[in-house]
Amino acid sequence: IPNSDGGKIVCTFSPGHGYPEHYGYVTVVDPRMGPDAPEATKTISRSRHYSDPWAFSEELFIAVAYDRLAILDDRGHETNLFTLPKVSGSTSRVLSRRETANQFSSTRLIRKKRRERSR
Repeated sequence: IPNSDGGKIVCTFSPGHGYPEHYGYVTVVDPRMGPDAPEATKTISRSRHYSDPWAFSEELFIAVAYDRLAILDDRGHETNLFTLPKVSGSTSRVLSRRETANQFSSTRLIRKKRRERSR
């Protein structure tokens, strides 16, 4: 956290199993108290649906909340900054065959080297 006392860090505390993408509670950790001190942590968010937190300061954070980008203050108040648009139906993509970009693709080079070695 920029300009924090003792080099505090922001992270997510996520359960060991069962939550994708390391979603968890946004938490501030003060490393000066040691790795086993529960008082070294301060939970910021009110729910465990956040990932990839980043700190602007000790009082202001940004984090991903599934399909949203949220701003949080140090008391856990959240403001939605951006929401991804909903996709109707499903999130599947249309697949099509892609032509090789050029004659020097890695697959062709590997095959060429194998042929040269076998001669």
